Amino acid sequence: MLWLPMLTLEKMGCHYKESNGFLINRPSGSGNYLLLLFLSDIYISLEQKKQHYEKGTIILYSPTHPQYYHQPFQGFDNDWIHFSGNQVLHFLTTIQFPLNEPIRIKKTDEIHHLIRQLEEESLKNDNFQDILLDLLLRKILLIISRSYHTYNSSRSDNPKLEESFRSARSTILSRLQYPWSIDEMAALTGLSTSRFSHFYQQLFQISPKKDLISERMNMACFLLESKSYSVSEVAQKVGYDNVYHFSKQFKLIYGKSPSANRLKHNNKERDTL
Repeated sequence: MLWLPMLTLEKMGCHYKESNGFLINRPSGSGNYLLLLFLSDIYISLEQKKQHYEKGTIILYSPTHPQYYHQPFQGFDNDWIHFSGNQVLHFLTTIQFPLNEPIRIKKTDEIHHLIRQLEEESLKNDNFQDILLDLLLRKILLIISRSYHTYNSSRSDNPKLEESFRSARSTILSRLQYPWSIDEMAALTGLSTSRFSHFYQQLFQISPKKDLISERMNMACFLLESKSYSVSEVAQKVGYDNVYHFSKQFKLIYGKSPSANRLKHNNKERDTL
């Protein structure tokens, strides 16, 4: 009986290092399915809202779904696989694979190892290569889906609790100038600090402290590029009374001081004149 592969590998990259400032912005998608495993922290925009995600995040884009992801001011590592096939959607539906949303699984090392195997097989020219690539692709997707559903089965299935956390997060990130403590964040949900931190990490795949810092630094970049405020004014607007602490945190994330970032942005603007 002739074997007809269900999935066809189009192109891929394993442990692919993107350069500083690299940005993917495909408003109409890539025309095929795109599986991504981010090996570095990343910013992903969904429904016109950009959010920070930690390394180990996985997303599978459908062919026409908008794709926007990058890491401001520094490069990032990722595994990426473009694939196609007439039966892909049916297969993904059968295994309940979540499309077009960032997901987390407990162990990504196994997935990365399988993607490396896929790359090695794609470089060969042996008999039955298409069959092996098809099987490896399906194995990768199956393991991700199984791990995802196992991981999420341990999460709270209380919709009122989740809504409470989403409301709290919205309040916290809309008041970046306020000097939030973990106790004050937890008070918004009525939980202890330990339970609050635990559920927050599960729901948003990032700790409350890192989430707040990430949003503050993201806003700081925007304000610095606007050139309407001094570095000290930007620091105050994103919740830092001490300019030194703000500059230290900014440099820790972006690898350069706030003033150096502004200078670089100004130079880019002059280059385009």
